Amino acid sequence: MTKLFEAFTKKDWLLAVLRFFIGALFLFSGFTKLVPIEPFELKFIELGIAGWTTAPYFARLLIAAEILLGTLIILNIKPRLVSILIILLLAFFTLYLGYDILKNGNEGNCGCFGTTIAMTPLESIIKNILLLPLVIIVMVYNKKEFVFKPFLLIPILTIVAIVLPFVIYPVDDNVEMNINSNTDRVGYKFPVELMPDFQINGKKIDLTKGEYILPYFSLQCSHCKSAAYKLHIISKQHKLPPVYMVLLGNPDWIPEFIKETKADFPYYSFNDNNFFKISGNSFPKVYYIKDGIVVAKYDALTFQEGNLMKALGQKQ
Repeated sequence: MTKLFEAFTKKDWLLAVLRFFIGALFLFSGFTKLVPIEPFELKFIELGIAGWTTAPYFARLLIAAEILLGTLIILNIKPRLVSILIILLLAFFTLYLGYDILKNGNEGNCGCFGTTIAMTPLESIIKNILLLPLVIIVMVYNKKEFVFKPFLLIPILTIVAIVLPFVIYPVDDNVEMNINSNTDRVGYKFPVELMPDFQINGKKIDLTKGEYILPYFSLQCSHCKSAAYKLHIISKQHKLPPVYMVLLGNPDWIPEFIKETKADFPYYSFNDNNFFKISGNSFPKVYYIKDGIVVAKYDALTFQEGNLMKALGQKQ
């Protein structure tokens, strides 16, 4: 081992530092996207790159690619080939971010580092451009490979990288099997008396008449933010009844919540204990109300596009 390090030149050490930096960045990017993964999935659905059923798999496979390439470049396994694959992945993410800017503008968190570090799409494109020369340096000048023959290590690392995102964050294929699974009873009268002053933009809303979607969100709840973003996407894809968000938390936080989730629906700030009496102690809760009756009710797990469309009687 000592002889191995003695054989390292200054160039070798510099390339090792570059490989570690690139690899660590890719590993950090992959794992921060993974927990939580739902915002990353929803981004592909919003842009039309993947559908509701395919996005969970597409997102996890991209994360697996980041984890695998990051690991391989750190271990100096097939550095030229891995560098080329990293360049291709950076090109894909850059095109994806450019499309996001064209479609939605340079707004919100692009999700490149999950919810850990917020970056706009343009900031992430600049990050990719700055990273590209470092990868090219490794590709051109890194001649020495892993000292051991990696014939078994490559397939093992590949399998682990692919399986890991599905183990840490399994895809739940059963969440749409039952419209009201994992929620309390439905078909009961919504307790409008607990919100006697329910007004939207100064206009009193009578929840005993007509159809409404009434989501209860806490402004600092990550699951609520995911559900609000999901509701935004569904509203773009389907015609929905009026949506009135009921929001718990400091009213000063509302603009940031709307900016982050793109859920630009009319809202009612409801900082009262009755918020918990209606929604319970877990968030989010999304109600579909028809003529004052709770037709369907969803939590973080069961609030899915398919479930809501079934309740509304619309085609998915």
